[in-house]
Amino acid sequence: MDPLAISEIPGKSDSPELKIDTGFYETVYPLIEDLCIKNNGTIEDAKDLFQDGLLVVIKKSRNDNFKLDCKLTTYLYSICKNIWYNELKRRRIRKNNYSTIIKEYEPEEIMTADERIEERKLELFQKHFNNLSCSKKEILNLCFDGKTTAEIMESAGIRTRNYALKKIYKCKKKLFNKIVSDLHYLRLADNIMRFH
Repeated sequence: MDPLAISEIPGKSDSPELKIDTGFYETVYPLIEDLCIKNNGTIEDAKDLFQDGLLVVIKKSRNDNFKLDCKLTTYLYSICKNIWYNELKRRRIRKNNYSTIIKEYEPEEIMTADERIEERKLELFQKHFNNLSCSKKEILNLCFDGKTTAEIMESAGIRTRNYALKKIYKCKKKLFNKIVSDLHYLRLADNIMRFH
């Protein structure tokens, strides 16, 4: 029996809050942490994932059609696993697309860097990607997710294909320019050139 009973889930009882006793946390959290650590995550990722999973359980439990067919521990673990694998997929897409964007504009010898240097490039990519405007991030995320130009047009509310292609190019170019003008990138590139 789960330490947290289904009657304690909001919408299924008079209690307005989800009450998690220590036993439930001590049973489930180590499983979530193990899932993260074994799949390229950190303890901070695990904490966030546990909270995100609980929020999904709360949201789903408020639906009148909600029915729990398994142990709550199993259900929460399954939700967390799906959330984490989607996050890993997004991270892989970003990492792969970082390489694509840089390769479009960067001299060939820079791309022969070892894994440590690639990791630093990825950090620079994430730093500058996160500092872009919401609209640019939206367009680049759509590109990274493999969406077609038509799908990007629809999602971003762009009317013509030519304008969409121009906007995609400008977003990629803006990100590229931010990365290559970063002092850390210039030092990194300088170090690579010295060793070749």
